[in-house]
Amino acid sequence: LLNMAEMTSSSVFLTLVVIVLALTASGTASYDPTPNPEAVVMTPDKHARFTFLTPELIRMEYSCDKGNFDDRATLAVVNRNLVVPAITTHTLGNITTIKTDKATITYTAQKQQQPTVSCAVSYPGYDADCVGDDDLSTCVRSNAFPNGEIGNVTNLECCDACRNATDCKVWVHASENPNARSICYLLQFAEGKKKAADRTVGGVFAGASGFNAMSLKVAGEEFGTWWPGKVDDGNLFGTVRSLDGITGGVDLNCTNGNNTGICNFGPLSRNGWAVIDDSASARIDPATNWYVEQGTTTGCYQDFYFFGFGHRYKDALKAYTQVMGSPPSPPRFVLGVWWSRYWPYTAEDLETIARNYNEHSIPLDILVSDMAWHYHGEPHNPDWGGYSWSPELFPDPESFLALLAKNGMNTTLNLHLNPVLPFEPNYGKFAKALGLDPNGSVPIPSAATPPYNDTVANECRKSKTFGMAYLELLDGMNTNWWWLDDDPIWIARMLYEHSETRMQKGLAFSRWAGIGSHRYPIGFSGDTFIEWASLQFQPYFTATSANVMFYWSHDIGGHRSHHNAAAYDPELYLRWLQWGAHAPILRTHPQPDPNVERRAWAYPLPYSQYMHDAFARRARLVPALYTANKDAEATGIGALHPLYYDFPEDSNAYLYRDTYMFCNDFFIAPITQPQDNSSCLAMRELYLPAGTWVHADSGVEMTGARILNFSATLWEIPVFVQPGAMVPLAPEPGIGLTSLGLQGSQPSLGQAQKEPNVLSWEVWLGSNANGFGHVYEDSTGVVNAAYNVSGDGNTILLSIDATSKARNYRFELQQVPPAATIESCSDSTTINLDLSSYEATKLAIYASASVKAGSTRGCVKITLALSLTSQKALLSKPFRLIHKRLRVIKNMFDHAAAGPQAIEMPVVIATITPTRINAACKLGNTGSCAAKWTEELTAIDSNVNNALIAIQSCTYLNTTVKIMSRNWICSASKLGLKIANCSM
Repeated sequence: LLNMAEMTSSSVFLTLVVIVLALTASGTASYDPTPNPEAVVMTPDKHARFTFLTPELIRMEYSCDKGNFDDRATLAVVNRNLVVPAITTHTLGNITTIKTDKATITYTAQKQQQPTVSCAVSYPGYDADCVGDDDLSTCVRSNAFPNGEIGNVTNLECCDACRNATDCKVWVHASENPNARSICYLLQFAEGKKKAADRTVGGVFAGASGFNAMSLKVAGEEFGTWWPGKVDDGNLFGTVRSLDGITGGVDLNCTNGNNTGICNFGPLSRNGWAVIDDSASARIDPATNWYVEQGTTTGCYQDFYFFGFGHRYKDALKAYTQVMGSPPSPPRFVLGVWWSRYWPYTAEDLETIARNYNEHSIPLDILVSDMAWHYHGEPHNPDWGGYSWSPELFPDPESFLALLAKNGMNTTLNLHLNPVLPFEPNYGKFAKALGLDPNGSVPIPSAATPPYNDTVANECRKSKTFGMAYLELLDGMNTNWWWLDDDPIWIARMLYEHSETRMQKGLAFSRWAGIGSHRYPIGFSGDTFIEWASLQFQPYFTATSANVMFYWSHDIGGHRSHHNAAAYDPELYLRWLQWGAHAPILRTHPQPDPNVERRAWAYPLPYSQYMHDAFARRARLVPALYTANKDAEATGIGALHPLYYDFPEDSNAYLYRDTYMFCNDFFIAPITQPQDNSSCLAMRELYLPAGTWVHADSGVEMTGARILNFSATLWEIPVFVQPGAMVPLAPEPGIGLTSLGLQGSQPSLGQAQKEPNVLSWEVWLGSNANGFGHVYEDSTGVVNAAYNVSGDGNTILLSIDATSKARNYRFELQQVPPAATIESCSDSTTINLDLSSYEATKLAIYASASVKAGSTRGCVKITLALSLTSQKALLSKPFRLIHKRLRVIKNMFDHAAAGPQAIEMPVVIATITPTRINAACKLGNTGSCAAKWTEELTAIDSNVNNALIAIQSCTYLNTTVKIMSRNWICSASKLGLKIANCSM
């Protein structure tokens, strides 16, 4: 079996090793903006240059200044030196054709230029025969238009002419002679006839020259034909500056215009092509590695990046990372739980909050106090900005920071780019670094501090001296990273790269500032209003931002309050937390409304328990999310991404836009609607993609490519897992370490930044005989794991890479029969049977093992008490889901009754089924296990039906509870139970 497992999983491990090597290369390779000369084609007129970065990704430049092009890095583009694809070039007359195996470029050199025109402007009319004249001022007007107009004509008339003529194009001609006038005429013979659908009215480039629909075409089998000015009506969007002040969502279609400021499309489109215009981007001076304004060319300059990947979205993203830069994975601690609030907390207040989190076994990794860390309006009125700790709130900031660090926690300080005021303790040092008066009495920068008399943001761009002095000023606060409550991409880059000198990995925290922002994670989406509509928009918004690789964090629970019911609704906050547990960042951040509560323990049961569960699940997911982020460095595929990456030809993958893939193996459909008051169930329509999936709450395996209607209790959200997945997890926060084979207790504080002492593998077999997973850890690199089920379904073999250090593992096999034996199958592995067990509430085997350091792979062999194959029918029942629902119903019985009642017994019998199974299926004493397990799972339908009858006949339960209980049981039965009373 060991040999069989190694053979069947060898191809899997080979694939993963390739990923590891790619990650290593991505993490260490330097970017080179200068392309390989063999990838560059200059046209004979020296106005156009094409750089073939891949067969499908082409840089297209036009310069009015012949032969003058720019190879410096920009804020968006950092690397152009890639493997050169096969290219063929042919020129005939003024037409140059360049081909790769994926795209054909046709460039036509032109004398006529096409400026942008307005229909409101009049243009002198001339005869179309003048098109070949050198001196257009001598042309004489004749009947160029169908109706024989004379005198000046307008662009609107040009449009009418093109519509009325059956075989024409409209052209607005600007002579190279600066004294000549623009001409509007029917261009019937300059480039041949055009179909009506292909006619162009007016210009597409504001200038004397440039690429236009007449001079440039790109064609390919996967994307058809593109030309400048063609509208990308199938673009799948990117992201916008922020969601500040938004209730609900914003329009991500940049062509429609929105009020969020910066808006960018990404490289993915259902049209099969997309173009990113980098013409106006600032450049990076290679001598100083600092910001310079765009361009050294004179006159007009265009710089387009054409993506022609069809619907191969993952390939397009890979190419995007190669040119725009890899999305660096954030530090581990960022993936944990944040506490943030706009509130004047003292250091003591924040320390109390942290202790409360720990006392309630709720994870916490980052504490943030927004702007209240510095003076704000008192006593020096520094407005939003400030550069010194408030002595009233933080009398000893060094001790505060040291206490956080001791507990493995982090903090960040809110930064607004305001001038440095004279009262700041570091004013003198800052002024001296700039050559200014250290005893000055005016803000820096300001009109009184030349040459630094612009804004802080602009001075940081214009002057490296100012920028470096500003970073040194920030260092005086002794924090490692900053919350930039603004959006200049250059400042985000400064802060990110500076943080790399203070931490193991860089980190910035700011808004989206345009293409290239993904290289400086993470994002702060701003102050949304606390409404269901805001929650409904965030999953779609976050998934779509993966198209430009931006790593958003949101104010989980919302920020601004309308002071209405939604602002204080525990159900809304719970659902927001459940979405946040499966989001890139889980960061709460409300405004200073004292009635808006974000501490889970401050809510009544059952909300507080379910909120605790969401926080705990998030803490467990950190290893999986850290691994997915590391994978994204090489692939460009975000840990959270839309369905259409994986199912590009499925129209439903585009329609159900608030569902998404997460951490490689999960499909998530968040609950973003309140529950029905009568059934106490929230309804959710979703599209389950093609393939086979396991519904995590029930353990039931389902086939996809269909629309489903799910009902969920407060603690449930539709999460599906691909069979064969092995998901790396951390231990439950607050769990006693003795249950994991270690001494002491597992604190809830500061665990995200640590590699767990015991790494768990959540194994979802489903019907897959083989499966695999991998985890990335900074100390060991990538560790691969795999499982193999024997042909008869009686044995499961688990294998895992050995590393340079000994590791403790816990394998959590979901929806399986009990184990008869658990044993080692390699010399490097030790099984801890005392920590291994069967848990019937989840139909899960827990197997604990230690693997020695070295080169021998770890191996665990599990022999089942019953065959997976023979028990497929029983394992297809939603046992784990119905059990939990019945347990909650029983609690309602207990609460409603004065004491034990006979009527409760059927409910009790159905509820304690797992207890009876666990008692019979202890390792080392499994003689009656198989029979008991089979008996109990076979009887679950009748037991649940008897419980439903008892609930309906109970005299001391009110009607509301009875209706709710029936809905809970009968909706669960649709997943695979036969409950007779549900059909009545």
